[in-house]
Amino acid sequence: SSSRARAPGSRRRGGGGPPQAAMESSSEDSDVEEAPGPQEAQGKVTPLEWDMQLQCAELVFRNLLEGKRVAIHPSEDPVLWQREALGEGWVQWNRRQRQQVHKQTKATGEGTPMWTEASVAMSDLAWELFEQGVSGERVRKVQEVARDEVLKLLASLHLKLEDSVYARFGAADRLSGFRAAVATLHLFADDAEVVVVCADCLRLIAANSEGSRDSLAEVTLPLPPAEFGPRTMDKGWSFLRHGLAAFLVQSGRAPLAPARSDGGAEERVVVSPQKNRQVA
Repeated sequence: SSSRARAPGSRRRGGGGPPQAAMESSSEDSDVEEAPGPQEAQGKVTPLEWDMQLQCAELVFRNLLEGKRVAIHPSEDPVLWQREALGEGWVQWNRRQRQQVHKQTKATGEGTPMWTEASVAMSDLAWELFEQGVSGERVRKVQEVARDEVLKLLASLHLKLEDSVYARFGAADRLSGFRAAVATLHLFADDAEVVVVCADCLRLIAANSEGSRDSLAEVTLPLPPAEFGPRTMDKGWSFLRHGLAAFLVQSGRAPLAPARSDGGAEERVVVSPQKNRQVA
């Protein structure tokens, strides 16, 4: 059987780092509340902390390559080291950013049970639909996908999305989840039961969330033999194409011509849908 190792396409939206735009804060804001501690922020880092960690990692590796011992700061409180090495201005600005991180986490319910369960459900869906290729994730053949398992995952996710706004944010946490949903529409375009529940899940996720709608619109789903690798850029249009194709099939019309790996369309006649096809 084919390998089911998780592929690199499971990275978070925004390339893995915290979204800078969401962290912007006016330096003139003097009534900022006390920033939460590391436990309250659930381990999330600010853009300043992210940059600091990268610079520290570079310094550590450089010292190791040069055969030098890395000095360890005696304090157990990271803020004391930050004040000494980066200055009070950096600490105060980072405090503002940490408050924004805390507000964002609280608003989306990140880390709550429903958020976590929905995020895991989308990851499980990707696990069922993608296989490890040569350099990235590749869409499985429909014969290799457990249709009942996909339907079960979507039905369970749908209940969570109906009941919880936090679940909707959790389901939109990673672009790989949206990519898996688009792959579902592609592989099961002629299966009304799967298409309906998948489309309704996407409707609930995107409802009242501009960020989720943007994420869904920007994902790219390369079709076999093409793969989504570490250097693949999300350019969009995949949801529009495969969503429209599923709609055409379910309405009893011929599907769109299949896309080539380079984004074009094959020049061939497309067979019309079967007469006994279900219509959603």
